[in-house]
Amino acid sequence: MTNEIEQIGVLTRYPYRMSRPGNVLMQMHRNDLVNIEAAMANELKKPTDNHTGYILTTYNEPDLNSTLQCHNRICYFFADSQAYLCTNLQTTNELNYSLVVQKPIYHRIHADDLEPLRSVDLFLNLTN
Repeated sequence: MTNEIEQIGVLTRYPYRMSRPGNVLMQMHRNDLVNIEAAMANELKKPTDNHTGYILTTYNEPDLNSTLQCHNRICYFFADSQAYLCTNLQTTNELNYSLVVQKPIYHRIHADDLEPLRSVDLFLNLTN
């Protein structure tokens, strides 16, 4: 057993108009993700902003029969009033690589639920 803190992931932020959503899985009202947006911005000590993208990559423990460490990646993009859950972020021509913020994550990111969920207004039918 070691006292070393293990990195469990990386949080990357693309500031104002440096990215756009790619391969959108779900589009929601931005108010529905306000706590998640605030938690990621607070983790990076940055203010929330329009047209900002985040990539959250987490690592899993390797399988007992393997030494490979697998990872999961989820992308968020926050526009004016919409939020997008997507598989990737496409960088724009305005991207200045010095502006992309990356931070290793050593603990779970906690988003306070300040308001209970509103009534559901959309159901996804995933059956064929």
